[in-house]
Amino acid sequence: MTGEVEPRGQYPKHRRNQSWLAGFLTRLLRLPPSFRLGGKRYRVWSSGQRAIRLLQDVSVASQKGESLLPFRSRIRRVIHATPPALLSAILRNTKDEVVVRLTIWILGRSHEHFSTRFVFAHHDHQSPRVRNEVIRTLKRLNAWRYLELIASKGRYSDAREHAIENERPEYADRLHNLLGLLESRPVPEHTVNLFVSDDARIGNGTPPRPAWRIRRVLRRIHLMIRMSNLRRGRFFWPFHST
Repeated sequence: MTGEVEPRGQYPKHRRNQSWLAGFLTRLLRLPPSFRLGGKRYRVWSSGQRAIRLLQDVSVASQKGESLLPFRSRIRRVIHATPPALLSAILRNTKDEVVVRLTIWILGRSHEHFSTRFVFAHHDHQSPRVRNEVIRTLKRLNAWRYLELIASKGRYSDAREHAIENERPEYADRLHNLLGLLESRPVPEHTVNLFVSDDARIGNGTPPRPAWRIRRVLRRIHLMIRMSNLRRGRFFWPFHST
């Protein structure tokens, strides 16, 4: 009886395929940890795991009384790389003052409006440093409605005063400041002629393309930017658990 003989030390071909499939399924099912936030479940990928390790190291260093300056480079790397959902979950569940302050600081620098309500939840924190950081972050996020709530119903007087100082200026004042900046700029000595074709249609306030076509282009640009952010790991891609 003749037939193909498998080399010694190797599985038969069908068993090798089964072994590869088992290894592939094992790697596929070895998913990263996840958490729930707002009725959705999010995965903690490598960028989120780096942020968690950073916050843990900062917490340990602060408890030992060590300086936090060596963490500056790591903190700057996670500002735009950590998904806001993970930072919001950490902010909601942690009670460490240093971790709370650092998380709020990162959210303010990343300009993620997703986490505004989680930042606002700490406006009555017992630590004045946390309260001041909350107000500064809300100002960076243009959360003027939350600042008005703090100014009117805040528990601590220093937070109320700080929130009042950061009230949004009126539109007339902002327009006056803008015009002042434009008038203060020097006028160039040379002038440039503007040539307009006789066939060009200027006026009527109507765009040269239909409104639906312009909206379609804007939606595509918005989708391209969002997908680019997803590829950089800036956001989570949520999935619903069954």
